[in-house]
Amino acid sequence: MKKVLIGSFVLLASVMLVACGSSSNNANNAKSSSALEASKDSSSSKSDDSTDTLKSLNELAERGESTKELYVTGKMKVGTDDTIKPGIYDLVIKGGDGNIMGDRADVDALDINWIGGVQGNEGGDDSTFRVILFQGDDLDFSSISKVQFTAIKDAKESDRLGQGEYVVGRDIAAGTYKLSTNTKLDPEYDNLGWHISTYDDNTADTQTVDLTPGSSDVAVELTDGEIVTTAYDGDTGDSGSADKTKLIFTPVNQK
Repeated sequence: MKKVLIGSFVLLASVMLVACGSSSNNANNAKSSSALEASKDSSSSKSDDSTDTLKSLNELAERGESTKELYVTGKMKVGTDDTIKPGIYDLVIKGGDGNIMGDRADVDALDINWIGGVQGNEGGDDSTFRVILFQGDDLDFSSISKVQFTAIKDAKESDRLGQGEYVVGRDIAAGTYKLSTNTKLDPEYDNLGWHISTYDDNTADTQTVDLTPGSSDVAVELTDGEIVTTAYDGDTGDSGSADKTKLIFTPVNQK
């Protein structure tokens, strides 16, 4: 299996979801080109493989540049007109209420698919999403009129994540965690809640787990360099709850 993010690196990073919920493994949904080749350091092949991946993603973050507020007039392509450079960003919705979608140039396994709205929207949907953008990626918005990208060059590890894409070893420490949330999951809808996927560049495998009323006792094991994607489709309350719903990672001692 060819590597998608860092080309010729042989990664040791792997993801194992330990859960009573559902999981899936799909190694055939990623293309075989290298999205992080440009940010790879020439000496990194001498480093530990998982460190190589993390280093490449940190270098990608350094390339990002914050934007002013941008009107959405069609698809936005990363890196082609220098409006949005490759990098790691907080994507903030400044107008409208709808869908964030897109197509990856190289890494099909990393879906771009969230629902959000401007701060204070009636549905209480989040207004801010962490996104990892590679050269040639396309962003597409439905019923969203204005957005802004804030480059996240430095990140602090946290055990509470919102919606978006996060790097293990940068945004959250490696480890085994039990998942929970700070919002009430409605038992009337047992399949709505948090949906979590992980991407392993060594094999291009993805695995998924859900935290919902029907699957509430779940855990995940994370290793440095992996990418964790989170999305929430449960009850968001009212306009005052936007961006406050978090996925909580509580360390589990497996020894």
